[in-house]
Amino acid sequence: MNYNINADFFLTHNIFLSYEEIYYGLVNNFLDSKDALKYIDKNLENVEEIPDNITAILLLKEDELFKLKELLKKIIDLDIYINDSKEKWVKLELFWLYKHKDSFQNVQSTIDKLYSDFDYPEIIASLVSYMPVDETNLGKSLYEKWEKIIKCYL
Repeated sequence: MNYNINADFFLTHNIFLSYEEIYYGLVNNFLDSKDALKYIDKNLENVEEIPDNITAILLLKEDELFKLKELLKKIIDLDIYINDSKEKWVKLELFWLYKHKDSFQNVQSTIDKLYSDFDYPEIIASLVSYMPVDETNLGKSLYEKWEKIIKCYL
């Protein structure tokens, strides 16, 4: 499944992405370089003083976008990248899927696939059709459980 989300989705829903999360999205093909640059640019529109390392990113031309990952890698905290970015992207993908659920023939199988593709994150196990239901989710619909996970974006 293609998990690529464009910058407009993040900007429209006022979703903040750290540079670590942008880098994670690029490395894992959840975000392409053009959208990453657009997102960074739009979020810095009202910033008066932009650090030189970020200015270098903003000055990239379209044929130089291949440099974006390396420039970001120089400014990110790898501990945050490794520890926090995956969970955020799982939630972002769930939020995107929630907003586009009507365009999927079988949203449950899409969630099941997301679960396996992200290496079985515990945070979404309650949404997966073949996982046992825990006591806290007994009797709740898929949408109730789903909304609980992505509530920070709704």
